[in-house]
Amino acid sequence: MIVVGVVLLVAGATAGYLGAAGKCGPTGAGGGDKGYQAGYEAARKKVAETHMFPQPASMMNISGTVVSVSDNKLVMDTPQVILNPLEPQAPTQRTVNVSSDTEIKSQVMKDEAQQQKDRAQFEAEMTKFNEALKSGKTPPAPPMPPNAFEEKKIKISEIKTGAQIMVSSASDILLAETIDATAISVSSSGLGGPGTVIPPGMTPPPASPIIPIAPTGPGAAAPIPPVPAP
Repeated sequence: MIVVGVVLLVAGATAGYLGAAGKCGPTGAGGGDKGYQAGYEAARKKVAETHMFPQPASMMNISGTVVSVSDNKLVMDTPQVILNPLEPQAPTQRTVNVSSDTEIKSQVMKDEAQQQKDRAQFEAEMTKFNEALKSGKTPPAPPMPPNAFEEKKIKISEIKTGAQIMVSSASDILLAETIDATAISVSSSGLGGPGTVIPPGMTPPPASPIIPIAPTGPGAAAPIPPVPAP
């Protein structure tokens, strides 16, 4: 895919340059600059027509890593969201303005009593799931382990450098260097997101049962008998 993109870039630039040079003349005033610009535009158009680099029309939220925090703003490093190298590039470091209306939340550990309650409910649902399997009924999807964390509102002063955050805005921030945040979600370090942490003592959901299927049809090999235990 990358090789194809490079070929298109070169082909478009060459075609545009030669076309402009033929119109303006290589020695004419501004001929070289016009040829380069025409080649650039031709290459940009050819790459856009391939849809090789999907580009969002707008963007209302973005994730990144906190670089610095002050009283009412923070700076974050963000990934490059414009994949087409011929289009105007988005900033990879953005300033986030935080007001009294900005909602800031983080994932915090639930207390032990709530975790025990969640585990009891999960185990009850697992019991029903296993009973349905044993009875031969088609069970619903296996219950998911409870999340040991819950959302809690925090202050901007509680956000630490290096934290992974998701910033949301009411306006398009695709190319914005400064973002007026309506909401900020702070991920707990090393948690991997909600629903992925199984606290000690919890039983994870069973793997989907694997039903062996014997080969059939002409040429199918006979099943291999089990090897008796020594």
